[in-house]
Amino acid sequence: MTLIDSGFLAELSKLESRLQDEGYEMKDVRRIVFTHSHIDHSQAGNKIKQKTGAKSFSHWIEAGYLQKDPMYNGPPSP
Repeated sequence: MTLIDSGFLAELSKLESRLQDEGYEMKDVRRIVFTHSHIDHSQAGNKIKQKTGAKSFSHWIEAGYLQKDPMYNGPPSP
């Protein structure tokens, strides 16, 4: 299964429940595609990767932020 974005870490249990409602388990997630690195789209990504071994995919510019190197503090200011 491919998950598009991971959402907030605090909402991970809701994601797990929703997957179960649809007949899946977290272990079925094999890929996570991140649309961008805003916290509401990516915060739970590393936890899901730890739980499932899923591979993650993103635009190369955002890959470092998703790995938290450097720490993402929101979009840059003009």
